[in-house]
Amino acid sequence: MTIIIGYSSHRFSVVASDRLVSAGSKPHDFQSNKSIVVLCDDAILTICYTGLAYIENTPTDQWIAAAITNRLQGFSNDEILSAMSSNPRGPTSLNQVIRRLVVAITAELSRNRTLSRQHLEIWIMGCQQIRHIINPFALCVKKLSGSRSIKFLKIRKRNRNYMQFIWFISGNWAASEIESDIFNRLSPIDPFDGGSPERISHIFSDSIVQYSRKYPALIGKNALVTIHEPFEHKSRFVFNLVEGSIRTGV
Repeated sequence: MTIIIGYSSHRFSVVASDRLVSAGSKPHDFQSNKSIVVLCDDAILTICYTGLAYIENTPTDQWIAAAITNRLQGFSNDEILSAMSSNPRGPTSLNQVIRRLVVAITAELSRNRTLSRQHLEIWIMGCQQIRHIINPFALCVKKLSGSRSIKFLKIRKRNRNYMQFIWFISGNWAASEIESDIFNRLSPIDPFDGGSPERISHIFSDSIVQYSRKYPALIGKNALVTIHEPFEHKSRFVFNLVEGSIRTGV
């Protein structure tokens, strides 16, 4: 079970996920990547998944990257970054990202019995530009176990200090317990504060480590955090590597 925690405002977005993939009920990979970053004309996004870790023998993060760049056939590991940044077949808008994902999932459901039996959630979160204004955005594309239908879960916006923001925790298995704890830690944070993205990143990473100790079979103790700051034209990856050491990339 993956935990995904997200926060998006008019100024930045922060999304964190653990990195544990299980095979059956046993841990399989402690360093799996469950997030990709998408830059299109009207949005900067982080897309994460929970549920099925492989689709047609392809890691789900690679499958998602291939789906939204229309390259479900012949998409290799080495091509992911170049495809997301420069492939002319890449998505040009947030709506196109969603549309391509839905088309790919629908097509896969028609030929893949494993997918129809399994649970899959794809979370899309980031900042979208509408009429020259940056807005927070979050949407979950959900396929329930045993179902062949796709559902959409739009996360409601909250208001604080004249600014709208969104935050969520994926899944329902422990969301109420984790949500209360994290919300109390987020409450003092002002979205206008320049240091807010880093503070939220640390809260999310610490929470993943904390709950991995309580639910070691469900949550991995390694975390991957993506931070987008569209006004600064900057995105970062932060890896929490087991012992709490931090490596950051831009």
